[in-house]
Amino acid sequence: MTPDRWSRIKDAFADLLDLPPEERPAALDALDADLRDEVAALLAAESDAGSRPDDPLAPPPALFDVAAAAAALPPDLVGQTVGPYRITGHVGRGGMGEVYRAERADGLHDRPVALKVVRADSAAVLSRFDAERRILGRLSHPGIARLLEAGLVAEARPWIAMDYVDGEPITAFADARGLDTAGRVRLLAATARTVHAAHQNLVVHRDLKPSNVLVRTGADGTPEPVLLDFGIAKLLSEDDDLTATGERPMTRAYAAPEQLRGEPATTATDVYALGLLLYELLAGQRPFADASSPLAYEQAVLDTDPAPPSRVAEASTGTGRGLRGDLDTICLTALRKNPQERYASAEALAADLQRYLDGLPIAARPPTVGYRVRKFVRRHRVGVAVTAAVVALLVAGGVLHTARVTAERDAAAVAQARAEAVSEFLVGLFEASDPTGDGRPDASLREVLDAGAERLASDLTRQPDVRSDLMRVVGTVYASLGLFEPAQAQLDDAISIARRAGATDVLAEALLQRGNLDYRIGRFAPARAALTESLALTERLAGRDAERTATVLNSLALTDEALGDTTAALRAYERIVAIRRAATGGHPDRNFAANLSNLADLVRNRGDLVRAESLYAEAHRNLTGDVGRNHPYVAFLLNSRAGLYEDQGDVAAARADLAEALRIGLDAFGESHPFTAVVLHNTGTMEAAAGRTAAAVAALERARTIRRQIGDPDLAETEAELAALGR
Repeated sequence: MTPDRWSRIKDAFADLLDLPPEERPAALDALDADLRDEVAALLAAESDAGSRPDDPLAPPPALFDVAAAAAALPPDLVGQTVGPYRITGHVGRGGMGEVYRAERADGLHDRPVALKVVRADSAAVLSRFDAERRILGRLSHPGIARLLEAGLVAEARPWIAMDYVDGEPITAFADARGLDTAGRVRLLAATARTVHAAHQNLVVHRDLKPSNVLVRTGADGTPEPVLLDFGIAKLLSEDDDLTATGERPMTRAYAAPEQLRGEPATTATDVYALGLLLYELLAGQRPFADASSPLAYEQAVLDTDPAPPSRVAEASTGTGRGLRGDLDTICLTALRKNPQERYASAEALAADLQRYLDGLPIAARPPTVGYRVRKFVRRHRVGVAVTAAVVALLVAGGVLHTARVTAERDAAAVAQARAEAVSEFLVGLFEASDPTGDGRPDASLREVLDAGAERLASDLTRQPDVRSDLMRVVGTVYASLGLFEPAQAQLDDAISIARRAGATDVLAEALLQRGNLDYRIGRFAPARAALTESLALTERLAGRDAERTATVLNSLALTDEALGDTTAALRAYERIVAIRRAATGGHPDRNFAANLSNLADLVRNRGDLVRAESLYAEAHRNLTGDVGRNHPYVAFLLNSRAGLYEDQGDVAAARADLAEALRIGLDAFGESHPFTAVVLHNTGTMEAAAGRTAAAVAALERARTIRRQIGDPDLAETEAELAALGR
């Protein structure tokens, strides 16, 4: 029984089942002679089983009687002949028996096969083996090891021969070749598409794990994942007898919550296992791999939400930056406890992975203006802004704070005066390049900063608190200009010197800016550590309800949100808003507006659109009352609020906010600026969704031009949107 012949028999059998019973004999006589007897036997078995005449999915009868499979086998079959195959080596042992490497003894072909022989005496195991034979017989896909033949050993013990896959487990393959994130995602996407093909044949694998997904190298050098071992697979057209009897054949480390609870497996079970494979490929370990016992592991799977893979990778190898955001979301969506909350299919998971690879918004997160703008803004906003101007304000605030505290130390009064003068000079230079003020970019600022950093390497050694604070200022300005390496060096030196000098106030400020820098470059775990220490020091100095505490809390909340801990972020934002509300006493305040906007972003992401709208409105009133209607901060806020309007389906309101944001942004930053590109991109995608193709193309082409000019990493996203519009 070759695969091709079996496929022809199945097709003919299905065609006959579609006919009325009285027309089947004539159709049977019309078949090719080499198919007629087998199809007739299947029709007879169909009738005996009492299956519905119109059900083409009823399984064919077993090729052997599993109840008769009781004969003992030699301990080692290597060198022996099983059916037409000579066994040449041992491959491995599974739950149902042994797997061997074999070749045709009759020389019909020379390709190796994997030959599985069942050894267990359990009737349930033998039934599963027979089910695997039937399942593999109905699956035809290049990513699934094919069934070649089946038979009996010594007329009693069943065997099946399948394609031999010369590959490695998917995780080992990726690690051995040092695949980057994109390469690992491609492997999992291909695997998910193959699993979807099995699901379309009404087959759930139920035991997806690295050893059952082997990756071989294709003729063109492309990695090819291949699924193995459908030994505990379930046909969706059949009753789940294993669950009904309480038996739970599974690999516990890759089992879904419903499997651990003894509930029926569905296609969502395989989606969960694919999520585990993706997590392990990205983070280097499974989410609950460190559980202390099997019981603790099951409790963790059932009750605990896994940490984002980016957080695990960052903590273990410092490589989590590239996983944050979309990949975290994709992975954690596949790993939802409730099967109904996961991806609707393995194909949906594969599609989202492909969207990530193509630079497109993923389906697991609504492709709203707010989501698209956060892909830019969250990378650049430290505190409340996407430009160097806000850091200038933070620097100025920090200098005044430090100057005040330093002035209280009698022994350092002279050093304090000098520090204040030098700091004000640096801040003045920075403000000269501030696009939100009256100045214009100053190309010599980098040179001034470099000279200042060089001087600080040797100056003020007898005033370590002043020296460390100036290093903090220089490091903060470096960071505001995107010069991250010298910024890190200055801030690390400032922290080290402040610790040795016992300058708690300077240390708190330096840790805040170091945390902000780590957040900005995507190193969220170190950012949280620095900001947590800064918060503790600040609360000790300023009191739990102080303005300064709110500033540190804002950075910590943004970091918690980036790490996926929205509960902690929400608590922090609520506390910040309470502090700011009490401090402002109802007077307009730009910092309070920024906090309100951040809180609005978060509650909108959590689905509370009504409260988000109220918070955005309050933020807008505070901001325009403080800085007027034409300030860049207003543009940032309008860009975010447009996302809410799009969520609510109010395209006209979203369009108005984006148009106003673009007008303000152009006045403040000019055409060739990342923020201008973001607003134009979001305008284009919104217009495309509204069916206004011409307006969409015009905005997107303008955004593409800007992003090409400035080397914006989001260029691919704009190009993908234009490609979708045929441009």
